Amino acid sequence: MDFDVRNILISISSKGIDSILIDNKSTKNINNKNFANIEDRARCQLGEYFKGTRKKFSLPINYENCSEFSYRILKETIKIPYGETRTYSWLAKKCTNRKSYRAVGQVMRRNPFLIVIPCHRVISSSGELGGFSGGIENKKFLLYHEQNVIKEEQNV
Repeated sequence: MDFDVRNILISISSKGIDSILIDNKSTKNINNKNFANIEDRARCQLGEYFKGTRKKFSLPINYENCSEFSYRILKETIKIPYGETRTYSWLAKKCTNRKSYRAVGQVMRRNPFLIVIPCHRVISSSGELGGFSGGIENKKFLLYHEQNVIKEEQNV
């Protein structure tokens, strides 16, 4: 499965990136004319990610619309290493308490910064992928992509 980066919608404001979403059906064109530099950086870094040359992003993220709880969860999610997964309960324990794993799942489901904040790396304790607002096939693809990049690096 190839990933078409044209399906990535980036919304930007004066405070940074407001959202990065995957939309396989949309023909929407978000007007980021005033923030072309940030959009160019985001698209460049996403392109590098898909080429396997970028594992972390350095983009201005606007967390203004996130609750304090969501902010804590998203900031911890950024720390999950490339090519690895963590569970919802692990993330809950790191940020609040283990019993709030369902609330963590809701934050992951609503993550407006797909790929850049790697919610695709969070899975259920049973090993099932769980949900993904960008579509479960895209979550599978992203995990597979990262694991393949790591395997290629180990073989070099």
